[in-house]
This record gives sequence, C-alpha cells and structure tokens, in this order.
Amino acid sequence: MAQTDWGRIGLFMKQFALMKKNRGFTLIELIVVMVVVVILATVAVPNFTRIIQENRMTADANELITLLNAARSEAVRLGGQVTANLTSEEEGWSGQILVQDEVYRQLVRNTAAVDLDGDHSIAFFADGSVPQDFSIVLSPSLCNGSIRSRVVSVAPTGRVSVTAQDCEQ
Repeated sequence: MAQTDWGRIGLFMKQFALMKKNRGFTLIELIVVMVVVVILATVAVPNFTRIIQENRMTADANELITLLNAARSEAVRLGGQVTANLTSEEEGWSGQILVQDEVYRQLVRNTAAVDLDGDHSIAFFADGSVPQDFSIVLSPSLCNGSIRSRVVSVAPTGRVSVTAQDCEQ
C-alpha cells in the first residue's frame, strides 16, 4: 500500500483556502473598467442619437411616399383626378388625399425633428400622371451635417422616388 503524504495535502488545502479568500477585484481593476465604460459611452451615445434621427427622417419620407402612392392609386382606380395636399405644421407636417373635394385619407406627422419645405398640392390624373415634376424636401430640424435631408420626387408619369441629399443650413 502506498502511503499518503499528509504534508503535501495540508499545504494544498492551505493554498486553496488562501485562493478562496482572494476572490474578487481590486479597486484599481474596477476603476480601469469604469474608465473604459465611460469612454465607450461617450463614443456610442452621439452615434445612437444620429441613428434615431436618421430613422425619423426615413420614416417620414416613407409615410409621404405611401400617401402619394395612395393618391395615385385612387386616381387610377376611380378614373378621375385625385389631389394630395401637404401642409407644413408648427411641429411636423400633415397630408390629405382629396377625392372630389372630400377628404379620402388624412395623415398627421407630429415629428418636431422633421420639417417640410412648404405647402404642396399635387393632382394625379386618371392615368396616374401629374402635370409636372414635383420635389418635396424633408429636412431635419437641426441640420448639423451628419443627418441628410430626403427629397421625395414625383415624375410626370406619377412615379414617386426618394433620394438623400446634404441638408442646407
């Protein structure tokens, strides 16, 4: 039979007990981690804010495109003229689809972060066309260069498209 070396086992148990007591972080390690977290937050928060503002611009442009496409579709479906009226509001903008001077559909965007470049009235004919090119500019309220404006264009054929451009300060 092999003999057990109790001295070695005792030494191992003492070392294990010391390791168990020293679990945790030092104050220096905690401070270093906090400094890294603060640096990452100062970089991430402005980018996150920019992403939110870009998403608002995209959402408003998509709402405007939907409204114009609905007006065009109604003109083709009804076989007559349908008008889309867009109005710049104090905070945001609104749009209406008028069929024979009656409101068919209404949209109100209360987004203080997005401005419409004025009031517009676009008439769609029975074939879905419009009398001339139209361009509507959606701009961020605070134009700081990092967020781009959206230009919603309506071609004479009635096709609606959107492009991004640098905003004018």
